[in-house]
Amino acid sequence: MAILRGSGREPGGGVVVGEEIGHPALAGGAWPVIGVRVRREGRELRAASWRPAPYTVLEDVLLPCTWPELEGLARIAVGQSRARVYVREIEAAEPLLVLCLRGAPGAVQVEGPLAPVAEPLAARTRAAVLRVAAVHRAAGRTEEGQV
Repeated sequence: MAILRGSGREPGGGVVVGEEIGHPALAGGAWPVIGVRVRREGRELRAASWRPAPYTVLEDVLLPCTWPELEGLARIAVGQSRARVYVREIEAAEPLLVLCLRGAPGAVQVEGPLAPVAEPLAARTRAAVLRVAAVHRAAGRTEEGQV
């Protein structure tokens, strides 16, 4: 399983659109990923699982790049929250998936126990937090760039 996705550009290679950060992976920036088994029907995402399941394929799923989602994932990964993790597609030339929290449009819940992936999820969430902070600092938003 890969740890980073993208062309290997410097961390903080995100796309800044107004005050929002577009996902850095869309601009070819390296970004932490985690393996999730997904099932599709055609191009539509139908199911996701942390463990092997019928008709699923292991895919690298990007971690999000927004503070609220990263904070939520961090709490889930270290056991401070029992909320569920979801996955959704993001608009891109190729189909890309990103972890998200409940309520995101088109989100599918990742089934199965989190315990086997909690440690890697926590580590990759931390890496994503540091990269988001770097993107904000590079854009001159020092307050948002503090971790």
